[in-house]
Amino acid sequence: MVAGGEIPNSDVDEFLPITDIEVLGALAKDATDATNQGNGGSHDAAIRIVNRQHFKTIYTRNPEDLEINPEPGKAVHTALADQFGPDNVRLDEYTPGGAVIDFPVLQADKRIVAAQVVSDILKHIPPAVISFVFIEPTMRDTAQAWLHENRETILAESLE
Repeated sequence: MVAGGEIPNSDVDEFLPITDIEVLGALAKDATDATNQGNGGSHDAAIRIVNRQHFKTIYTRNPEDLEINPEPGKAVHTALADQFGPDNVRLDEYTPGGAVIDFPVLQADKRIVAAQVVSDILKHIPPAVISFVFIEPTMRDTAQAWLHENRETILAESLE
C-alpha cells in the first residue's frame, strides 16, 4: 500500500470504492498484526492511529527564534533527534514556492486591474513558512523540559 512513506502514483478511481469501514478494518488488523513491522510495514503506524498515539508537537517556528537562526525548525529537530533518537522525532516543514497574491480589483471607474497594481503591500508579503517538530508521545514531557533549557543554545550553536 504505502512503500517508504510515499503513496504510489495511482488512479484515484481505484480508491473511491473503498469504504471507511474497510479502511478502519484494515487499520485494526494491521494494529494487531505484529508480523507487519519494519521495511515499510504498517503495524507501527496503525497502532499509532488506532490507539491515538500520534507524535505530539514539541516545537513550532517562532519569529524570535528566526532572529537567532534562519532555520530554527531544522536546528531543533537535529538536536532533539541527537538527544532522544531519530526514530522518536519528526520534522514537518513547508515553504510555498513563489505564490503571488493577485486577484482582480474593480476600480471606481469600472476598470478591472490586478491587485498587485493597486497595492504595494501585496507585493511585499513574505511567503508563509511552516515548521513543526514532533516527538514520540511518551517522551514529550522530558523532551519539552530539555528543549526549554537548551533552545537558545541549540539555535545559536547550529549556526557554527
